[in-house]
Amino acid sequence: MSKDKSLLKTRVGQDEKRFKGVFKSMFLDKLHHKPSNKNISRLDNLKWKVFGFYEDLRYYYLGLPRLIFSWKPDRAFSLYQFFENNVKRYSNRAAFIFKEKRYSWRESEKEVLKYAHFIDDVGLKKGDCFALLMDNSAHYLFILLAAMKCGVVPALINTTVKGKGLMHVIDIVEAKRVFIGASHLEKYEEAFKDKINKELVFVSEDTKNVPQDYQNLDALATKTTPLKTEPVLLKDLALYMYTSGTTGLPKAARITHNRAIRTSYFGQFFGFNFNKNDVFYVALPLYHATGLTFSWAAALRAGATTVIKEKFSVGEFWDDIHRYQVTAFSYVGELCRYLLHAKKHPKEQHHKLRVISGNGLRPDIWQTFQSRFKIPKIRELYGATEGTTAFVNRAGREGMIGRHRSADKIIRCHLDTGEPILNKDGFCDVVSEGQTGLYISKISKLGAFDGYKNQEASQKKVLLDVFEKGDLYFNSGDLLTPHKNQWLSFADR
Repeated sequence: MSKDKSLLKTRVGQDEKRFKGVFKSMFLDKLHHKPSNKNISRLDNLKWKVFGFYEDLRYYYLGLPRLIFSWKPDRAFSLYQFFENNVKRYSNRAAFIFKEKRYSWRESEKEVLKYAHFIDDVGLKKGDCFALLMDNSAHYLFILLAAMKCGVVPALINTTVKGKGLMHVIDIVEAKRVFIGASHLEKYEEAFKDKINKELVFVSEDTKNVPQDYQNLDALATKTTPLKTEPVLLKDLALYMYTSGTTGLPKAARITHNRAIRTSYFGQFFGFNFNKNDVFYVALPLYHATGLTFSWAAALRAGATTVIKEKFSVGEFWDDIHRYQVTAFSYVGELCRYLLHAKKHPKEQHHKLRVISGNGLRPDIWQTFQSRFKIPKIRELYGATEGTTAFVNRAGREGMIGRHRSADKIIRCHLDTGEPILNKDGFCDVVSEGQTGLYISKISKLGAFDGYKNQEASQKKVLLDVFEKGDLYFNSGDLLTPHKNQWLSFADR
């Protein structure tokens, strides 16, 4: 027996030596020689091809069952159901933190019920619209959740809009009531002047007090008893969000409950992967999709705690991240650039962050940003508020926004105007790898375009007869560049 053991040990030793020799010849020796650019390119392409294959499997494995079975238009479901579930499962855990105030899920439910009763008391019915003009706060989200419970539609007003633009965004949605933060009341009065009906305006205290000649929203919202409401369906309208207005006055994009659920799904399963122990920090405006439906709603799905910042502050950012033990935050490109250009902060590397997700992180600062602040994972997003699809770069490949699939096309266009270039048959052609073109996505039952409040504006975003007679595509207006293995990078908007 001892002889057999000795022989086995000798053979194992010989095999180990042979393995080490092969390993050394294949890999270790190459460390002393600079690999060729060709080999680096091949290895790089293989790595991202494998990542891409895995992402495709994940995308279809998680998404198809929901598309086919869960996200049916007539299903009674909204983001409010996630909130209700959290109240039951995590009643005493922290749901929201704003400034010095911490709200548990149970306490948050009482606040939401106050606003739900108030919405009902002022005569707003399912499908009615009210304008919401406030800075970020816990009460902003309480009002949104109350509106979702009641089936009422808040129009989320950009707090930087003023004058004729402010009048326009409120008028186009036919808002029946206005809920407004006291600090924004002056510009509201300047925009509407003698057209204001104070009986329809409700003011909430923020950094300023509510004037005595206006109705105090918070003082009037007091009931916390259960409220029975009509069922809210996925096909029903949930919100109005506004485009930036770079090509004219802002347009009111129709956000159905289905769209809000889908966006939160992308944020959760492709962006953040929240769990109940996460602490999410949102400093982005809650009237934008990146901050609200992609980020906060994803945290809501998981029962994570949300720390709400009234406005982004470079000087307070890392103190907040450290103070609240934040594990994730959402970004846009400007936020990242402000942090990178700021002086070194003693806490900028001492944090519990595990992932950040958002859009607009430029390729030329990606690596520097991630290295300086020791961010474990960055997941870049691409999507339009009113678009039919979105991408998330879960692999963390620098400069990429994700990978495109069969319903998405990048077509030849005039790069200065974005106008499609037609071939001799009157149809469009897709670009080749490395070429920049106009990103479009097919409109179908699975990829619906919900459009804008204004039908004429909606029609302008639809391209007809793109590759064949009768097909319909959503025109994003964005220029993207395809790369090997279906990877995409953003070029211009």
